[in-house]
Amino acid sequence: MSKWNCKQLVLDASLALGSNDLMFNPAGDVAGDRNRRCLQAVWEEEHIAVFNRQLQREWRDHASPSATAWLQRMTQKNRTVVDEGNDFSTLLQPACECLLSVEDKADLTKDFHLVQSALATGQLILSN
Repeated sequence: MSKWNCKQLVLDASLALGSNDLMFNPAGDVAGDRNRRCLQAVWEEEHIAVFNRQLQREWRDHASPSATAWLQRMTQKNRTVVDEGNDFSTLLQPACECLLSVEDKADLTKDFHLVQSALATGQLILSN
């Protein structure tokens, strides 16, 4: 892919939960194998990974060794961006008001940092 076609992607920490590095099956259909293939596709297609402080902490806490190595390569090649999306923080309350259940509101509140960074950049989130 050309650098002209690369996308800025907010990559949820759920993708950092890779398969056991010793048991990786490139053709496998378990979640860890799919996550690792997804990260590899982001690398191969030369996309940019978007993070914010909270997402960086989540990746640090949950990343498999292969996801950690992937992120190090991305950082070394300047293919990561940090954008908090602070301009969009005021959207949380109105968004929560659109939801009916307390559980849905809590889920949105927990992951709203992904939405903020996505709105500030390429408006794309990859997550499980």
